[in-house]
Amino acid sequence: MSLRSVVPAGVLVEESRQDLTTTVFPAEEAGIAGAVPSRRAEFATTRLCARRALARLGFVASAIPVGPSRQPLLPPGIVGSLTHCDGYRGSALCRAQVVPALGVDVEPCRQLPADLRPVVARSDELTGPASTGPDDLDPALLLFSIKESVYKAWNPITGRWLGFHDVRVRTRWRGRRSGDFRADVLIARSAEPAGFDGRFAVQDALLFTAAWSTGGMATLCSTLSHSMSQTGYRAAAR
Repeated sequence: MSLRSVVPAGVLVEESRQDLTTTVFPAEEAGIAGAVPSRRAEFATTRLCARRALARLGFVASAIPVGPSRQPLLPPGIVGSLTHCDGYRGSALCRAQVVPALGVDVEPCRQLPADLRPVVARSDELTGPASTGPDDLDPALLLFSIKESVYKAWNPITGRWLGFHDVRVRTRWRGRRSGDFRADVLIARSAEPAGFDGRFAVQDALLFTAAWSTGGMATLCSTLSHSMSQTGYRAAAR
């Protein structure tokens, strides 16, 4: 089980459990300026994962700059996100025809500090199905990761901030180690996605989540916050 177990069919996942030997492209330096070596290594490895996925989609390797909301600036028509944590680096990308918006997150299984629980969870989210699951998974951490995935899908399309309480999550466990969810965005405007479907899974002390929108985004291409000239990407000759 890995990130592949929670993303929709047609999404390309590249991942590593350790940092790989690679470099940061010059156009990416602004997003990592002043970082310690360990942070540079995870940044570079995660982007190498994304470049591998993009190569499978026919793109020549180039920079993946950091956008104004810290989002990766991907080629037009490509959606997805990058994620990293202790012991994991990965990316999940696809063409917008597969899903119009996609976000992923991976977290080490741990207890969230008590003071963060009301920040992350709405008052009705830590009861019922959300409170069940394996003993090594904090229900508040599950909500945190789901909402991180939703934000990563939401922000590149809308360019807007999304707070934890701006999203209402309903989870459903399918067995003891995985399940699915529905996330409703409470501040969505008429041209923005109001809901996201998703899946989650727990393995090897890691929590994997993915969220995607399946429709309602006819203006997707016109609202993406980058262009081919900004990313420097071009399709590989075939």
